[in-house]
Amino acid sequence: MGSSIYKFIVIFFLIAGCYNPKNNQYPIAESGVLDLSKWNFDQYPEVNLEGEWNFYWNKLFSDDRQLEPNSQNIFAQVPGVWNNKKIQDKTLGSLGYATYHLKIYLPPNMRELGIYLSDDFQSVYSIWINGNKKAWNGIPGNSIENTNFDNHNIKEYILFNESEIDLVVEIANFRGNTRWGGLKNPLYLVTTQQARSKIVQSYFFNFFIFSFIFTIGIYNLIISFQYKTKKKFLFFGIFSVFASIYTLPITNAWSALFPNIGQESILLIHFFLEISLPPLILAYYYSLFPKDINKFFLYFLTLFWLAFLISIFVVPIQKIIFLYQYSFIISLTIGLYLLIKSIKMYLTESVNSDFVFYSNFILFIFFLINGLNGIFNFFYIYPYSFATGLFIFIVIHTLMNSIGIAKSLRTADEYSLLDYRYKQLFNNQSEERSRIARDIHDSIGSELTAIISQSPISIEDPIEYNKMVRSQLNHLLINIRDIVYLLGKQKSNYEILESEILKYIDRLDLSNKFNITHNIHTISTYINKDQALNIQRIFLEIMTNTIRHAKAENIRINLKIQKKQILLIIIHDGNYFSWDINESLSESMGLEGIYFRIQKLNGNLKVFSRKKWNFLRISLIPGNLISLN
Repeated sequence: MGSSIYKFIVIFFLIAGCYNPKNNQYPIAESGVLDLSKWNFDQYPEVNLEGEWNFYWNKLFSDDRQLEPNSQNIFAQVPGVWNNKKIQDKTLGSLGYATYHLKIYLPPNMRELGIYLSDDFQSVYSIWINGNKKAWNGIPGNSIENTNFDNHNIKEYILFNESEIDLVVEIANFRGNTRWGGLKNPLYLVTTQQARSKIVQSYFFNFFIFSFIFTIGIYNLIISFQYKTKKKFLFFGIFSVFASIYTLPITNAWSALFPNIGQESILLIHFFLEISLPPLILAYYYSLFPKDINKFFLYFLTLFWLAFLISIFVVPIQKIIFLYQYSFIISLTIGLYLLIKSIKMYLTESVNSDFVFYSNFILFIFFLINGLNGIFNFFYIYPYSFATGLFIFIVIHTLMNSIGIAKSLRTADEYSLLDYRYKQLFNNQSEERSRIARDIHDSIGSELTAIISQSPISIEDPIEYNKMVRSQLNHLLINIRDIVYLLGKQKSNYEILESEILKYIDRLDLSNKFNITHNIHTISTYINKDQALNIQRIFLEIMTNTIRHAKAENIRINLKIQKKQILLIIIHDGNYFSWDINESLSESMGLEGIYFRIQKLNGNLKVFSRKKWNFLRISLIPGNLISLN
């Protein structure tokens, strides 16, 4: 499913980027004349001014404001270039100057019309309509010395109201991108409404592409500060920022943004950005696949980029532009190199190879289209094609990097959770070791006390005595096993608390030495296992001390819930002794364990005496109660 989506995106944008919308029904200029006298501009508001224009080589209209009749029938195709055109057995090169002229006849009841200009004039030009100079990006001259970009009045749309139009375009190709001379891109005759629509469409597209790519670049640069070890975000961010600026149109948008910068400076900035893209994209890929990208290739491109940067300050601009004309070979080479690498990774099913393959494929197609057209100039490219290619490439890689960030965040969350669980387990283990020590002491102590109290020494009947001791030791062994079982296996809260208390009371009853009454309420449903075990151990240790030290015989036990507290009350008729941990029993591990557990359960212990009865009242308020009414 994902593969089909990628293919659909590639095909859609290839069509959108390379398709040049034109209406094949409109007339074509012949012999320097375009007859639109019968054209319905209400139905078809746009006409491409293509066809045969009068061509005057080494002639500038601005010299004498006149054009001689084209007696030699020298015409030039527009859009097109004059490179390799033959005039009087002379083959023209790229450098030179010329004037293009087209006579246009319009309907008598014509509406307000105008000329819509392309964004891609890279030579010095001026446009005249009916003898009036309407738009220019500099002063065309007959040599490099008197041709300059210093003066400009660049427009996107030239309005007029005449029914016959003499359209004159003079071009001097001594400055700017001098590889091709002529009107390489088309001009359009459109209605005012259509012109506004095209301008809005152009501005919206340019703004959308620029703002989206620029935002992605800034976003990745911010991310790079968070992931400093992953250089891919840094290189991709810089690449996106450079690409966003590069996607701005060469003339109109740049001139509007920087009206005081000359056209040569704008071209130089544009060339610098374009030459910066190959090393940046290769550095980005190297950060993604360091084992698959040739490091020497990256160093070579970086040195080339640095050499171009230095040459800006020391080499005349025309020489820089001349050398730049062949830089597209580097772009094509990089595109082909990355495409081959991505095919290899795709076949070996490397990580993210599908993203890389589709993005490289579509970027290479646009590199190839622009590169071949730069070499041969065999067709007109829709002006948004390369910007569209960069947009798709950045969208795909942004999606790929976003998925990577999401996986990293999910992994980090899982690691944090594991780390938290490990620390929690470590703390629980430490606490468990302390609890094991206390539990073994409490259990062994209580059972041995029971053995002593139930086993009067009888020399006359040693066999019965041995049986009794054996039985009690067996109880002790069972109790120790219960501790191990509780720590290693699951037990219900009732088994831990109420059941253990009742079993202990039953064993004391068997001795016939104690008179025990009890009222044990079920409270285990309101507490967790750890709280239940602590209350159980408090009870066992108190009973051990009551029997061993107090010598009690009559004992009353009460365990209940009252006023949102758990109350454990033990009343006995034995000797009174202090339960203060700082007094005589301070060395007792059992008493220390009692206070530790009581504090853990947010409780307190009170001891007092009434007549012959001694009272122990322990009130507990455990934390994290499930429910306590």
